[in-house]
Amino acid sequence: MYFLAGCKDKRIETFQGPPGPNEGDTSVYNVGHCRLTKILNFTKSDSPEPGGYVEFTYDEAGNLTRQSYYYDPELLSTYKTYTYINGRKVTEKVYASPVNAVTLANTTSYAYEGDLPTKEDITNDVGIP
Repeated sequence: MYFLAGCKDKRIETFQGPPGPNEGDTSVYNVGHCRLTKILNFTKSDSPEPGGYVEFTYDEAGNLTRQSYYYDPELLSTYKTYTYINGRKVTEKVYASPVNAVTLANTTSYAYEGDLPTKEDITNDVGIP
C-alpha cells in the first residue's frame, strides 16, 4: 500500500505501508490542509490506472461535505452529502444506484443538547421513518 501525504504548502511525500499480499492495491492521497481528499483503488498491485476511487470534499471550516464513490473513473455509484450548523453535523443524505443515475436513498437527521448528540432520525427515499 502506498500513501501520499502532505499538508498545506508542504511537498507531498510518498511512503509505503506494511508488506502483504495486496501491497500496492490502494493509494491514499492526503493533500490540502492535511485532509484526506482521494483514495485510489487499484484492481491489481501492478495496475497502471486505478479501477475506482473515493473522493472527499470539505467546506472552509474543514467539515466533510461530500463523499463520492466511483467504480471506475467515469462511473459514480454512490455519494453522501453532509450539512452542519455551528460545526455539528445535522444531516447526512445518501444517494445511491444505479450507476451514473443516483437518487436520494435516505436522509439521517441529528439533534443535539449542548455538545451531546441526542437523536438520530433516518428517513428512506419515500419519506417513511
